[in-house]
Amino acid sequence: MQEIVVNKERLKISHYADVCNHCGHSMRPDVIEYNFIKGQEKHKASLEIIYRCTMFDCSKLFINTYKYINIGYGTMSEDLKLYSSIPTFKTKPDIPNEVIEISPNFFEVYHQAHLAELYNLNEIAGTGYRKALEFLIKDYCISRNKDKEANIKELPLAKVIGQYVEDMNIKDCAKRAVWIGNDETHYVKIWASKNIKDLKILIQLTVGWVKNCVLTAKYMKDMPQVR
Repeated sequence: MQEIVVNKERLKISHYADVCNHCGHSMRPDVIEYNFIKGQEKHKASLEIIYRCTMFDCSKLFINTYKYINIGYGTMSEDLKLYSSIPTFKTKPDIPNEVIEISPNFFEVYHQAHLAELYNLNEIAGTGYRKALEFLIKDYCISRNKDKEANIKELPLAKVIGQYVEDMNIKDCAKRAVWIGNDETHYVKIWASKNIKDLKILIQLTVGWVKNCVLTAKYMKDMPQVR
């Protein structure tokens, strides 16, 4: 949380921008201007910050808008949260092509969850990451069991992992990602010590193991053992 003073108003914001919307590089941008719009009610207030990328080969401007959000039971957040960004954030998460080819839907849903997280919409992002995981695992299993496609589509994700995922690294990582992902969709959390960051790590581990299995199978097929 950052504290700033704008037009004699002491404000708290969730965080300054740390990634450029244009080039996607991580950096601490220059703040060009603040514009605080004080509404008669707290939920109508907003803060606009004009940033300039500090990367030499970019140096472009972008604007982030911050607002107070309802955190439940009519209570507004103490700090201003990122609400929108102009131009739209263009970078996409780094997912291996081998995985995208198997599950383009996983890539699209994961990207949307990633954007939600950038805007501090963590309640939505968590469910998005959980949905992305389901596409990844089911599409991967269908690619290896084409005759079982209908069954894989209908089964709950946990059962698909148990019945169709053979690689233990994928199975163990995906299983735990499901546990945390389910917490993101339920009222009561079972794994209270884990959060969306742990979910993302487990999904990335799953992605990595899926890539390894795909590449291994490819080279075993292309280079059969010489007799």
